Amino acid sequence: MPTEAARVRTRNSSFELLRIIAMIMIVFMHDIANGNFYTGRSFPVDAIIRIIKNFGSVGDCLFFGITGWFLCMAPMPKFKKSARKAWLLERQLLFYTYLIYFVFLCFQLTGFYRQDSEQFFRYGVKTIIPTISAMWWYPTSYILFLLLYPWINRGLRALGRTSHGRLALLVFIIWGLIPYFHLNLGGSVWLFLYLYVLISYLRWYHDDLLLSAELSHWLFGIGMSLMVIGNIIGAKWFPGRLTTTMLGSARFFPTLFVSLAMLMWAYRTSQDTPKRRSESTDRFINLVASCTLAPYLLLVHPWMVHFIEKKLHFVLVGNPWKVLAFQFILPPIFFTIGVFIDFARQLLFKLTVDRRPGRLFDRLWAAVQSSKYTSIVRQFLDGGKAPVSREKPPHTASQTDGLCNVKEQG
Repeated sequence: MPTEAARVRTRNSSFELLRIIAMIMIVFMHDIANGNFYTGRSFPVDAIIRIIKNFGSVGDCLFFGITGWFLCMAPMPKFKKSARKAWLLERQLLFYTYLIYFVFLCFQLTGFYRQDSEQFFRYGVKTIIPTISAMWWYPTSYILFLLLYPWINRGLRALGRTSHGRLALLVFIIWGLIPYFHLNLGGSVWLFLYLYVLISYLRWYHDDLLLSAELSHWLFGIGMSLMVIGNIIGAKWFPGRLTTTMLGSARFFPTLFVSLAMLMWAYRTSQDTPKRRSESTDRFINLVASCTLAPYLLLVHPWMVHFIEKKLHFVLVGNPWKVLAFQFILPPIFFTIGVFIDFARQLLFKLTVDRRPGRLFDRLWAAVQSSKYTSIVRQFLDGGKAPVSREKPPHTASQTDGLCNVKEQG
């Protein structure tokens, strides 16, 4: 099994470049489309903002789609490996929640930016448990997906090609074509499960189609046309209805078509024999891509959203075209700052908590595995009962045919 360092060295730069593009679209969406600066905006500006918001949904699909693209090809996913990934992500979330809380604590003490004391305390509690409190929807949903992923993957494998294909078609019709079955698919683990069903089916059974340049061009053209034309029509004649309900959703088929076409492009590029980029360019792309979550964490934190809206409100007034032009300058700045901050975080982690990567997690895992309570849970899941005597219970088929075997998983 390759080490963590080996996995970092073998990052696919085509997909990592796509990861950077996805996060840039997400940053633009949150900075422009989610701001409360556009009261009474005119039709052209409103249409542009809605299109940008739709590209943010494309970014959401891409950012998870890249991960799902490789996760589904794991030969035998282990729960321990998923838990380790969740552990590493949680450390990153804790770093940023503490960093942001410290910065705003300084603002509070100096009077630069004051908040209600009750709200400040409430967010202080959330800072300690960012995942459980859903400080950010994406990391929380992704960690939940990681914990479910080994069994989801096994279940989909067990379905086989025909049943998996029928399931993929059904969920696509329900949530990709029909705009009124929500189930909070815009920002929850359900969105990731939905996308994973589709991605895994294509990766396992239609790899030849994923390499088709003609198909990717058609998907991109159809999806992009519907996004642009649909949002223009929606902004002009159906404000707040068509684009919000259908075209602006990460689950709806125009967004899925564009996202899939871009994934197919990265896949074809990665399969090309002649190398198109130098090794130094690949290393730079991989380095930036490893820092891409930070701009999202910094920009979408509730305090940061309120701070930007309040402090920049005096600038973001007046002519809507000037406001829009100014807002096109901010996202690249936010993205660059976030990447530099996360690069510093990675260096700090290498000097401290990552000097022996995964050591604490392995110790905790070993402690849980050796616990008597784990043995009781294992026996319960395997269909047996905890022994009441010292005699070894007879072997039965039910003892090995349970949902999972904890020892086997980790």
